[in-house]
Amino acid sequence: MSAITESRIRQLITHLHDGGLSARRINLTLLVLKMIVRTAVRRRYLRDDPTETIRSLREPRAEVDPLDPDEVTAFLAACPAWWRPYFTVAFLTGARPNELAALRWGDVDGGRGIVRIRLGRYRGKEGPPKTASSVRDIDLLPPVVDALKAQKAQQASQRLKAGRGASEPGKDYVFTGPEGGLLNVNALRDRTWYPTLTTARLRRRTMYQTRHTFASNALAAGEAPSWVAAMLGHTSPEMLFSVYARYIPNRTRRDGSALLSRMTERLDAETMEPAGAAVLPKYSR
Repeated sequence: MSAITESRIRQLITHLHDGGLSARRINLTLLVLKMIVRTAVRRRYLRDDPTETIRSLREPRAEVDPLDPDEVTAFLAACPAWWRPYFTVAFLTGARPNELAALRWGDVDGGRGIVRIRLGRYRGKEGPPKTASSVRDIDLLPPVVDALKAQKAQQASQRLKAGRGASEPGKDYVFTGPEGGLLNVNALRDRTWYPTLTTARLRRRTMYQTRHTFASNALAAGEAPSWVAAMLGHTSPEMLFSVYARYIPNRTRRDGSALLSRMTERLDAETMEPAGAAVLPKYSR
């Protein structure tokens, strides 16, 4: 431990960077190192903390690369049957992967048409979501209801085939592995998400893009930003415009025709015009 100095730590950062590691991966490495060193300082194995002046690297904003509706359809068609309900729910709710991993059937309220997000699972441990606003109720769209029904049916078939009864209370997870084990997000990403993208001939993306896909397509379809923000667990719609605004024009007309259509239709319906009032010309779409 005494051989760890500020100079050697900076050399390590340079070495990791030159080796091709991302800023995030390097920062995670530094985090572990700082925890070890600070423990040594508290226990007086070291007099000074050589990591005290080491700042984390600036991480670029995560790339937002959502799937458009045709790509979602292609992905689900190529997806293995067992995981198709999971990805349908992910694409149409915007729930985070760790939130879906901790989702239980008791959190699904079919009568009210909602799913309650109360927990997330990270590195095998379950706990409340990262922010208070992430504790939320998600509206169930009809395709999500159908996906949940399909998931319950295939789970029941899997348990019957394995000779097992109902799941224990508190362990009735909505999404499990084909053998009934806990959903492992990392394994799902590597063994299902990426291979399915390849099969569907879609470009490689992170699995977190399911959340971005929901947001960008909902906004492009004209859904109220306040509703989209509530579904995502954001405190306000402001973040939506900073993150997703540049994707919305790519899926809508950008020539003003929608505005002209709305305005001219309103003018056409107006029958009480004052005498001599100027009439706006009618524009072709």
